Amino acid sequence: MKISYKVLLAPLILIVGLGHAAEKQSFTVAEPLKAVDWSLIAPPEDGKPAAVSASLTEQQAARLVQRVLANSANHAFAVHAVQYQTGKLVAAQQNWYSIDFNKTPTVETLGDIHAAAAYKDARIFGRTHLGLVYLHILEAISGKTVEDDLRTGSRSVKLQSTLTPPIPKPPQSAAELIASDVANSLATIVQKDPDNPNLPDFQNKLKDLQSEIASNKAKGTSLDTLEGAAGVVWKSVTFERTVVELLKTGASGQISLKSADGAKLVPFNGYFVKSGFDQLASLAYSVDVTSKDKAPLLDLKQIIGLALEGQSGTTIELKFNLTATPFAAGGEFDTTLNSSDIAITANYSSNGKDTQIGTQTYDDEGRYWYDFSLALPIKSYNNLAYDSTSNGLTARTIKKNNLYAVFDFGLPRDTKKMKFQLVPVLMYGLPIAGQPLKHHLFAASMGLNFVNVFVGTTLDEKNFYHNFAKPLTGDNVFEAWRTHLTYGINFDVATVVKSLSKSTK
Repeated sequence: MKISYKVLLAPLILIVGLGHAAEKQSFTVAEPLKAVDWSLIAPPEDGKPAAVSASLTEQQAARLVQRVLANSANHAFAVHAVQYQTGKLVAAQQNWYSIDFNKTPTVETLGDIHAAAAYKDARIFGRTHLGLVYLHILEAISGKTVEDDLRTGSRSVKLQSTLTPPIPKPPQSAAELIASDVANSLATIVQKDPDNPNLPDFQNKLKDLQSEIASNKAKGTSLDTLEGAAGVVWKSVTFERTVVELLKTGASGQISLKSADGAKLVPFNGYFVKSGFDQLASLAYSVDVTSKDKAPLLDLKQIIGLALEGQSGTTIELKFNLTATPFAAGGEFDTTLNSSDIAITANYSSNGKDTQIGTQTYDDEGRYWYDFSLALPIKSYNNLAYDSTSNGLTARTIKKNNLYAVFDFGLPRDTKKMKFQLVPVLMYGLPIAGQPLKHHLFAASMGLNFVNVFVGTTLDEKNFYHNFAKPLTGDNVFEAWRTHLTYGINFDVATVVKSLSKSTK
């Protein structure tokens, strides 16, 4: 009796039909970047400080997350590290990592050849408590360093030498003009730095100067005698106003702060960076979480499909040397979708236009004790070829009528990395063409660096004959089961589907 393959697949088709429509959740993480102490992320080795870099080890990425977000336990994090081109808000290097602070059972990573490098993959294992931490390395100098140098360092002398009192025009006296200029400077300080500790003293000195000017005028006394004292008040207030303006905007009148290579400096979260990089104040990460079918179910869908079918004007420059400085921030969010694709995109705004810095899609799906795959028996090493695209061994030709649809089961594992599992997986399969109930595959597979191989036996029902001298029909024919040693390659379904689609074009 010949049983239709569609009859065998009917229960599986019913299961597949239970798949739900894709759900989507969206989040935004836009915490402002703050400087972090690199020595706490990458401790010095042999007494030498570690270079600030966007290439992180797993320990460095984990420390970064813990420095930025104290509540990191039981969360899985995407980490984005960016280093920029010199003077350009364009990434010279960027890397994405995944750090999971959940305790993973040993059996789920047992035999995984590349478990130590898993943090470099955009892969999260079925977590719903998620987070994002981003590291942006900028050329910068501390605002405190700049302020100290402007107030008491070498640039303080140069700055004060540039300050000259305004020249009066008769009939106005120098003292009156200076008092007026001091009042304007104080108004600027109040506006830009209302908590300035020197304000009360300056305001009292201005009041004293204005009182003396009024008194001299009332007595008919010349105001020239006040010019010296007025000049002292003017210089201290004007110096303070200039420092405040430089610290708040990077420029004051004809004076500007510059980097050693001549780029204008602007304040950014307690530091000074090259002009343009302050646009990172608008940095925001959009996170879109979209549900998807579980990997084994997706593989089963594709197998069923195979079976059934067929991207100025300033003149005075105060220059400072900048160094690579790490800035970081992040946030946490929860999703109800534990099998999903997480698309993360980093953008900043400039003149009303969003500019993308980088994007990455994370695969958030757990490890499974079962999976579905396609097994291809190999009769000779001549049937093997190296595939440079997938960096592994494959079959020279893959034909539908040679394939077995396989149910794999064993310890929970990452079913999307078939080639990297040393712990054997048990297999049971049926051919996807011909008469499936007359051929059964029992085997075990193991994933190596370049290929997932299986070894086992096929149990086949074959025709035999009592007497070859008689007609090979009727009672002269009988059926018996026989076993045959078999070995070959166990393919993930997507690879086979892609290969077959190419061969049919």
